[in-house]
Amino acid sequence: MREYYEHIKAKASLSMQDVIETCKSLMPSDYKTRPYRFPDLHNGVALLDNEDALNCYIAAYGEMHMIKCRSALQNFPFDNISGSIEIVDWGCGQGIGSMCVVDCFKEHDLLQWLKQITLIEPSKFALERAEINLTIATNGAVCIQPIQNYLPGAGKENEIHELGYRYKNVIHIFSNILDIDSIDLGKLANIVSDKSRNNIILCIGPKNSNAYKIEQFCSIFGEQDYFSNVDDSQYGKTSDTFYTFTCKTKCFVYNGNPLNVNNIENIMVPDFTDSKNTVYNEYDPRLAVQNGIISEELRLIYLYLLNQISPNDIILIKQKIYGKKADLVLICEKKGILIINICNRFLTKSDVFDDVNEENELEENDINPIEDENNIFIKDIVETRLEFFRQNELLFKKAEEDKKNYSLVKTAIFFTENTTEEIKEIFEKEDTKFISLLGKDVINNKTRMMSALNWLNLNQERESFDKQLFYSILKELTPKWHSYRQGKSINLTTIQRNLSQSIAKRKQKISGVAGAGKTQVLATRAVNAQIRTGGNILILTYNKTLSNYLRYRINEVRADFYWNKLHISHYHHFFKEQAQTIGKHVYFNSFDDTYFFDGKENEIDHFDAIFIDEVQSYKSEWLQILYNKFLNENGEFVVFGDPKQNIYNREIDSNGDIRIGVIGGEWNRQLSKCHRFANNQLTSLAKKFQNDFGFINADNFEKAELLQDGMFTCLKYMYNNSGININKLVQIISSILRIEGFDVNETVILGQNSIILKDIEYSYRKTTNEPTITTFIPIDEKNKLKDDTVKKLKFTMMDRGLKFSTIHSFQGWDAANVIILLQPEGDGNGYTINSSLNKPEVIYTAITRSKQNIVIINNGNTLYHNFFKRNMINEDYTNK
Repeated sequence: MREYYEHIKAKASLSMQDVIETCKSLMPSDYKTRPYRFPDLHNGVALLDNEDALNCYIAAYGEMHMIKCRSALQNFPFDNISGSIEIVDWGCGQGIGSMCVVDCFKEHDLLQWLKQITLIEPSKFALERAEINLTIATNGAVCIQPIQNYLPGAGKENEIHELGYRYKNVIHIFSNILDIDSIDLGKLANIVSDKSRNNIILCIGPKNSNAYKIEQFCSIFGEQDYFSNVDDSQYGKTSDTFYTFTCKTKCFVYNGNPLNVNNIENIMVPDFTDSKNTVYNEYDPRLAVQNGIISEELRLIYLYLLNQISPNDIILIKQKIYGKKADLVLICEKKGILIINICNRFLTKSDVFDDVNEENELEENDINPIEDENNIFIKDIVETRLEFFRQNELLFKKAEEDKKNYSLVKTAIFFTENTTEEIKEIFEKEDTKFISLLGKDVINNKTRMMSALNWLNLNQERESFDKQLFYSILKELTPKWHSYRQGKSINLTTIQRNLSQSIAKRKQKISGVAGAGKTQVLATRAVNAQIRTGGNILILTYNKTLSNYLRYRINEVRADFYWNKLHISHYHHFFKEQAQTIGKHVYFNSFDDTYFFDGKENEIDHFDAIFIDEVQSYKSEWLQILYNKFLNENGEFVVFGDPKQNIYNREIDSNGDIRIGVIGGEWNRQLSKCHRFANNQLTSLAKKFQNDFGFINADNFEKAELLQDGMFTCLKYMYNNSGININKLVQIISSILRIEGFDVNETVILGQNSIILKDIEYSYRKTTNEPTITTFIPIDEKNKLKDDTVKKLKFTMMDRGLKFSTIHSFQGWDAANVIILLQPEGDGNGYTINSSLNKPEVIYTAITRSKQNIVIINNGNTLYHNFFKRNMINEDYTNK
């Protein structure tokens, strides 16, 4: 114990994360990569009686337990506590539960109210470790009372039968303990239920064969209002081994109901035909099979690979790769990546190659057509493979430098109902380069498995897949917890704060003027929904570039939440992801097909809340699909929009509102104050534009408090009647930046299409040697692997450089300085634009992106010339 103490005693404010890192540094070298295999752990259920076992246990299970405890504490009822607090940690082990509560109290500046921590644990070694951890974590300011006892029912002499409490508020922690068979839940409940105290009961554990015991224990207390009630077979992944772990929580403030042990009989006990099949250990893949997450065949493949790879290699089960789903992903330093998918149905040629002859068209807001590819099995895994090259710049660069490096990522598909020969015959005409197609005859035969996978060269080193590349990929996939202190105090108005409250079963449509804070309300409400439910939350946009903006806004929210429970995407990508899950082809009109997922409801994802930004860009059929197929019972469904930004010409009603179908009643219009504009000149310009161009029910733009009112604002207009000359436009833009003193990093160039922007961006970059950030692939970076989607998904205003974006791709964003390029209307060829890109809603969206300054360069667009000439300062930046 001395060595451990020496490592942590100097910690200024010991946290549970510090404990985990210390234990990892001290555990035996033979178990550094797989500490759960340390023999003294006995799959995590043994009493620990030596230093190595203590360290290996925390290294293996510490992060899992910490995340589960954090989940239980997300919605902790701080408002229900006043006065002194004590903690009782039942079966405390090394004090993980208490450490997590202490961490939480520190973040909320409440540690001064904690007076005592009682630690109950039968293992002398674990109890000593817990006492050390909590003493240092609380800087010796809290009384730590260790009790070396078993919990009641173990049949031991030193069982605990009673406990006296000293303070008004008692937090009872049952972390990873209630699933033990020997505990007498009735006796334990009797010790806990001191009605003279304010008892807060935290029940936390894995979703394993005995998870029902948590339900049984809580049932004894009668009806309770649970502030945490998580039941998740795929809650998260460890950050080092990337192993999926489960989570079961039931937490409540005991309301004093009479105890009734007979309630246990009402809790269903899982019916296992063979008790040998019951599984408790999170690292045992049989638990994932038992919970219905993976198939038995996938488990066998996983175990085979686990025994073939080196200890430092990583296997990910049911992993989402840059938005694509894969059953298994193997990442091996100095070797490469293997993606494995499983097909669990019997196939014939007619299943793979159908007779559907449907025209494929371009998706709106998507540069690529849906490929003319009927073979969904091959297509999906090929697309997943290509995403590694598209999204990881280092991998892409290595592949471009040496084409052989494209073989660093390989794939395999296992067909559990067909033989390998049958599969080869079915796919005989397919290009299967980098793909291995394997049948059921391989899965159950280790010799054939080894032979079939030899071509993957798992034991052959590739210097190009070096440590830097290996860790760059792992970093992108590492799950992250957002802590309360990572957020900041957001100054929401009363209206914004009220609209940010998450409410079960609530269906709501919220309309707000440009800059009214719709996105921040959405971000805050989404976090509140995750905290309220503990479940998965879906956040959808239409504009692909908004994903990063939403993450930025969500990151600002001061709250505890697990990032992987918030799913941020855009509609078309989300739809295709779910279609991949059920193995269906996606054609252009599939996105509007309200029957597309019929009969597959049990195979697709479901969410406790769905939030949709830019609903004015959505079709009513899309909303019906999301509402009817993906929302859980009692789920929350909220849409946000501004009909004045209806740039895709969606159907509107007589009031000028978007027809959305799935939510009846009136729109909430309380977000009527614009907080974006730095002064009233911008507000006036937006109002005049709405009035002059016939917007139905023009916005009132209630005056918000303008923190920067009176600050100089540039509202200037230049009419360029000499034709479009790229070099001249670059000179004009450079003059604007210099004369007006715009910070390049806070300036965006908006165009009505990307053709002119690409030429200007290229010329500007080559002329000035300054960095740029774009929502499209620059003309000198074109590659068949990459399309504009990659740039859109990675776009952010926070990166250094002048920004270039189409108006459509910048919807939802804002910038201090906006330079708008208007183009002549025509047939859409060259630098002309068609009428759909020249609608008033598009131009209105552009001018409302500015927070302070706007300069418009009109290159022959007659529709808006008179308005901007009349309402802005006219300026000619040519040759200045």
